[in-house]
This record gives sequence, C-alpha cells and structure tokens, in this order.
Amino acid sequence: MEHELELGGEAGLSPAGVVLLSRSDTRVRLAAAAAARIAAAREVVLAHLDDAATPVYGLTTGVGSLKRVRVSASDSVRFNAATIRDHAGAVGPFLAPALARAVVAVRVQGLAAGRAGVALDVVRTMVDMYNTGLAPRVRAWGSVGMSDLAVLAGIARTLLGEGEVWRQGRVQRARRALRAAGIATPVPRAQDALGLINANSFGLTLSALAVERAAGLADTSLVALTFTMAALRANLAALDPVVAVASGWRAQGEVAARLRRLLASQGGGDTSARELQDPISVRSAAHVHGSLLTALQEARSAVGVGLQAGSENPLVDTEGRRMVSCGNFDTTPLVLAVDRLRDAVQRCLHLSARRSGLLLTQAHSGLPTNLSERSGDYGLGVLHHVSAALEARGAFLAQRTPLQAAAVAEGIEDYGTNLPLAAEALYGVLEAWRLAIALEAYVAVTAVGRRQAAPPPALAEEFRRVEAAARAQGAHGERVEAVAAALSGPWQGWFVPAEGTMA
Repeated sequence: MEHELELGGEAGLSPAGVVLLSRSDTRVRLAAAAAARIAAAREVVLAHLDDAATPVYGLTTGVGSLKRVRVSASDSVRFNAATIRDHAGAVGPFLAPALARAVVAVRVQGLAAGRAGVALDVVRTMVDMYNTGLAPRVRAWGSVGMSDLAVLAGIARTLLGEGEVWRQGRVQRARRALRAAGIATPVPRAQDALGLINANSFGLTLSALAVERAAGLADTSLVALTFTMAALRANLAALDPVVAVASGWRAQGEVAARLRRLLASQGGGDTSARELQDPISVRSAAHVHGSLLTALQEARSAVGVGLQAGSENPLVDTEGRRMVSCGNFDTTPLVLAVDRLRDAVQRCLHLSARRSGLLLTQAHSGLPTNLSERSGDYGLGVLHHVSAALEARGAFLAQRTPLQAAAVAEGIEDYGTNLPLAAEALYGVLEAWRLAIALEAYVAVTAVGRRQAAPPPALAEEFRRVEAAARAQGAHGERVEAVAAALSGPWQGWFVPAEGTMA
C-alpha cells in the first residue's frame, strides 16, 4: 500500500509522518501554498542579490569566518557550488538509504516554510529524487547540531550530479542515476547553497524516528511488565487509583489503569499476592513508566515544533522583504527534550533488568533458582548476566549529551548542542531497552509456565507469540532476539559501513 504525504501543507509534518517518510512505499507532493511561499521568498532573495550596498550573509558575503568577504552577484553560481562542495566534509559510516531519503523529505518540509529563499526548481528536484527512490550516499558524522552543514552538504552535492546515490539497491554515480531517473540537475545560485545546508533536517529526522520508536517500545514494555507481575503474583495494591491521585501525577495514573486492565481476572491458579510489598522495581513501575510517558509527550512536542520551524540563517521575511540574520538554527530545546527522554528510557530499562533478576531468584519468585528444570542445571541464569550487560550499555549511552567541544570558524561559532549525537545515543539506549524488554518477557513467560498458571487473558495472544518465538530457537540469546522481533518488529539500523560496489 503506497502512502502519500503533503509537505508544506496546513497539516504540517509530525514525528509519525517522518517514520512514513523513511518507508520505501511513501511518496510526497509539495503543497501549492508551499510553492507560493518558496517563490515569494525567492523574489526577496534576488532583490537583495542585486543590492550591492547592503551585505547579506551567505548571499553577498562568504560564510562563517568569511562573513566579511564580499561576493559579487556575477560570481553567485560558482560561489554556491563551491559552498556546497566545501562543506561536504562528513566522515564515518553512511546513512542507511531509508534514512537518507527521509532527510531529503524533511529538508523539503523545512524549505516549504518559505524562509530560506531557495529556488523552487531546486526544491522540486528534491521531491523528484525522493519519489524516484534515489537516496544520497552520504556519511553521518560531522554535525555539531547547530545546522547539519557537513551532512546536508553531502546531500546537496547529489543535486549537482556529484557524489553517489543508492538506486534500486545499488550504488551509482549521482549524475548517472539522476539522468536515468529523468531528473535534470539545477544550477544553484543566490541563496540556494546556504538554504540547502544551513538547517537541522538531519538531527530532526533522527530525533523524530527515535521518539516514535520510543513510543512503540513504551507500549511493549507494559506487556513484559504485566507478564512479570503475573509471574510474581504481585501485590496490585500499588495500582490502586487512590495511589495515583495522591501522587498528583496524571501519567502515573494512566499507566496504573492500563496495568489494572491487563491484569484483571488473570484466571487459573492462585492469583493472591505473594508479598505484602513487592520490590520497588515492581511497586514503583507505574511511577517510572508514567514519567516516561511525560518525557515522550515533551519530546514529541519539541520535534513537532522543529519540523514546522524556519531554522535558516539568514531568515527571509517575505512581508517585510528583509533578510534577517538570526540564530534559529539553535536546537537547545530539542536536545534537552531528547536527553530527558533518554534518561526516562534508561530508568525503565534499569527496572526491567531488575525485574528479570527477581524472576530468576528463588527468594523473590518462589520458583527454582534460574527457573531451572533440573537441580544443578544453570537454567536461564545466563540471562541475568545479559540483562546486567544491557543495563550497563543503556547507562553508558544515557549520559547527557556534551556541548560542542571547541569554538570553530575563528571563534564565531562557539556553541553547539550536538543534536544528532543526542538522537543517536537515544536510539542506542532504545536498542538495549528493546532487548531488555524481550528478555524480561521471555523469563516471565517461562516463570508463568513453571508456576503452571494461566497468563492474563487480555494478553493471551502476546503470551502465545512469546512462547512460539522462543520455542523456535535453541540458545537463550537467540530466543530473546526472536521474542524482540515478535513483540516489537525488526530493528532498523541507521548507518551502514563504508562499503559498496559502484555500478
């Protein structure tokens, strides 16, 4: 089923929309109103290009440390091409084709605000590239999060017919691939280069994908938590509505209500609580997962604002027919939101690992140590080590995102938020959490079986899915991986190694 998204329309672009943009069956169209905004902004830019008396950053001057160097209108074409080439300095692994293609569309969304002054034919070329499935082959590392210059310049190079793209699963020269797709390469001039590269489209794309992945895993984590509570015969008093009301945190109440619904009428076996008070990783689970929901809402909101924003510098004021120097490329609100979400995810990962340990410990579960079937066998004990390793990995990646390490461009650019790094670290924590969730679910389902109890009826299908996925594998690690795929789908990597055969 093919999806179509309108870019620059009244509905805007949500983080969930960015997920659709990363799919191969999605096509985009530029809203008519967006095309009008782009054309109007272009008129303002061209008027300033011909005004030799008033310098405009990146239009009639150089950029960065060269902001005081004048550039003549007659040199505009050469200067724009050189600006793109000179900034294409990203290193490291390549963006996965699906991710690179999504970044192209997110940049179109940004240009559709009509604040950059890029020519309409350039924007339409980007739309054509996206819709024909061409994905720029560009490296991932080089952005400090205050405009993704190095990465976006690598993408912009392909518009010149330079560099490489993925086409139909193969690496090709950009010019050859564009020609084969029937796409003409535009000639950049005026504000085209700076408008294409001086933005946060890369960091925004990563953030949107990570936030939506976190939302999906938040739901999956409650499935595993419910299995654990059933396996431990947890005391459900902690989920009483009066508890959440007294705490004052609405999200805690939402999580508790959902857990009550999932655990209602477990059916079969003794469902009375084993303990007067369960360990905190169980008793406070609704509190911690509620905090995750709050962090998710804030991160979604921050990314949503970024996706609609005019983040270019200079900014085109169409009504005032001005070019305004600014710092709208600043991503501090986004990084703070992403960091908070990453911290909240790590806390949920921490509790998941603790609960897996409870299930494997006879004193807490009332079942054989490591859920072993025969005395002396190690059973599932190795998964206690694995969950501890996942917890440590998550804690390492959950550290606060560092600021730009040094001032660059002769000290002019002396603050950077490292938004792409923040999003990449969040995605790494999510990868560890996904496996910790699967490990907890596998151990909990095994424990329910050892107790010879019935699973919560509301999750009977998920319970059978975990059992079937684990049964199809031999080693415990492979079972955890299979359960992860069954509960939350395959894991989509963002980067590919620097390899590939040029066609």
